[in-house]
This record gives sequence, structure tokens and C-alpha cells, in this order.
Amino acid sequence: MPEIHVAMARRSYEPTGPFGAKSVGELPAVAVAPAIVNAIAIATGEKINSLPLSKVFTPQGRSQIKKESP
Repeated sequence: MPEIHVAMARRSYEPTGPFGAKSVGELPAVAVAPAIVNAIAIATGEKINSLPLSKVFTPQGRSQIKKESP
């Protein structure tokens, strides 16, 4: 078995991680939004380049927009 090297991270606040967590050994919850965006993009066939998402990308939002259009 290979030797394991353990390194400790200093305490500091990371603004991009949830509750200031650092993504040292595994990612915190920062991968959730891109996963949801990719799932919606695959389902709708449209490329999404911004967050937050709007109801335009849901089936209910699309049908409401179609009803409201002249």
C-alpha cells in the first residue's frame, strides 16, 4: 500500500464554499447548481449561460409564456 501524506489546511474563510468551507479533499455543494443547469439544458435543448434560473426553463413557465404571447 502506498504511503499516505496528510496535510492540514489553515483555518480561513472561503467565500465560494458553503458556510466558508474549503474544497480540499472533496467538493462542497458548489457542484449542485451546474448539475441542475446541465440537466435542464439537456431536457430543453437550450444552452443556459446564467444564474439564477428563471421559470422560463420549466415546462410550466414555457406554457405560461406561450399563453401570454400575442
